[in-house]
Amino acid sequence: MCNISWHKWPDLLVDYGTQIYIPWRLSEGEVLFKDISYFFGPASAYLHSWVLTLFGPGILKLAIFNMLITGGLSLQIYILFKGIADTWTATLCGLAFILVFAFGQYRGGLFNFVCPYSYELTHGVALSFVALYQFLKFTEKPTVGRLAAVGGLAGLVYLTKPEVFLALFVAIVIGLAAFQWTARARSSQTGKDWLVFSGAFLSAPLLFFLYFYLYMPLPRAVEAILYPWILIVKFSLGDSPSHQWLMGSDHIGSNIEISLIYLLIFVIVLSALVLFSRLPARLSAKPLLGSAFISAIILGLTWAFLGEIPWLELLRPLPWIMLLLGCWQLVRLLKLGNAKEVGHHIFLLTFTIFAFVLLFKIIFKVQVFHFGFALALPAALLGIKLLMHDIPKNFRSLMGDPVYYRPPVTLLILVYISFHVWIQYNVYQFKTYSVGSGYDRIVDYDPSIKTRAPVVSQALDYLKGEIGPNEEIPVLPDAIMLNYLMRHKNPVKLITFDPIHSSLIGEEAFLGYLKKADPFHILLVDRDMSFLGARYFGQDYAQDSFQWIQQNYELEKQFGAVPFSGRGFGIQILRKKEARN
Repeated sequence: MCNISWHKWPDLLVDYGTQIYIPWRLSEGEVLFKDISYFFGPASAYLHSWVLTLFGPGILKLAIFNMLITGGLSLQIYILFKGIADTWTATLCGLAFILVFAFGQYRGGLFNFVCPYSYELTHGVALSFVALYQFLKFTEKPTVGRLAAVGGLAGLVYLTKPEVFLALFVAIVIGLAAFQWTARARSSQTGKDWLVFSGAFLSAPLLFFLYFYLYMPLPRAVEAILYPWILIVKFSLGDSPSHQWLMGSDHIGSNIEISLIYLLIFVIVLSALVLFSRLPARLSAKPLLGSAFISAIILGLTWAFLGEIPWLELLRPLPWIMLLLGCWQLVRLLKLGNAKEVGHHIFLLTFTIFAFVLLFKIIFKVQVFHFGFALALPAALLGIKLLMHDIPKNFRSLMGDPVYYRPPVTLLILVYISFHVWIQYNVYQFKTYSVGSGYDRIVDYDPSIKTRAPVVSQALDYLKGEIGPNEEIPVLPDAIMLNYLMRHKNPVKLITFDPIHSSLIGEEAFLGYLKKADPFHILLVDRDMSFLGARYFGQDYAQDSFQWIQQNYELEKQFGAVPFSGRGFGIQILRKKEARN
């Protein structure tokens, strides 16, 4: 996957620029929330700033660092599922993560673990897996150190992305309460457990608060730690067309119906495999022949309906499966009481709750090619465990020889994985045009597919020869990657101004930042924001800002089409009118 995706992971203009620009500026001495506005937690940005401080700026350097994190997560997934299932199931889970989720490139960039739209999401998920593994070890052998590790890791997840923290926090709190109810109901250790967990949890946020307090007043420092949650409470992002489409709430009835249809298909296929496992006893003397026969049928059917199978939609029933799985685990836990294996089942319930809550943002429309690359990962892995381990283990009375069941199921999973690899391979082949060089080289789509790469290259070449070495340039409304590639700071605190930022911050504040900066040049970069509720900067939102720019700036150079005209991608370089001579 590294070979076919090399330099092709990020999106050239959308979102990823923020992920590289902010760490670069922090490595130069700026302070998050004081000098740069940001809507997520500070952990990932500062982690990456340390990487860039040590090794120097470079998109490839950040990508390699996150490949190491991805490799570590794949190892953690293997170890975790080997502990709660078996070696073969753990191997399939690791393969699914690397080949389906980690390098995902299905309908554009942004949604992979190497160069995602938000490192807070991928880091939050990775830390959550480590935290859950530590909780598993705590349920097996309760110690203060393991519980403190769970709390400390949860505190770090709090500093990433809210939806990941919410899923982990809900799961761990319920899991810890269940553990105390079953194993420590009469123990004085209960209160101490919560104190240890809470103290460890608060440690990382407190350290960041103290850091911010060095650079800003007390109320601002508190706000910096709480800011993502303040935005969630204060504003409803679920009203935007993009969030409604991603969640599936735009057509909630039809999406629920589709997910139930997929669930029914899942049950039918699973039932067929269970029936196949009950082949006549006379064939059981030749298990390899029987297994090969079933596998041949599966391959034949897959090939026959290859073009009809909606491979990217097959995760649709995951919320229902997680809900049913959680209820089943809760019933089993209640029946076990204080049995010796109660800790194992508490962990399974905890992990399932985490996987289910993490799906909330895409609950009615689970797909791997968008936010599902991270949000659907735990549920998908639990689905593999259910198929490969739980069903053969817990429903032996309904099944025949497992040799007729596990190999065909393994084949189905491998076919699913292989088709996703094939899709990614084909999408990556569309990326042929290089922008930037060295450690900052990005391979974008061929100009016959998207015209933006050559336009960006031409604009960068022009700017490098025309602007001063220390000039600060706003790039509007959302192409901060250009600032990074030029190594020129954006003087506006709000480095992105799309319709969501406009509703959250307000145009008056943004225009105030822009006037205060009083830049010599301004770049206008074409971007259709329809999916966020307003199509074009200056026409459908930010009209006052655009009018101020038109009154005070004139065209110096244009590359491609006129931005925001609907005629194609383009960039305009504007300069102050009084600076024409």
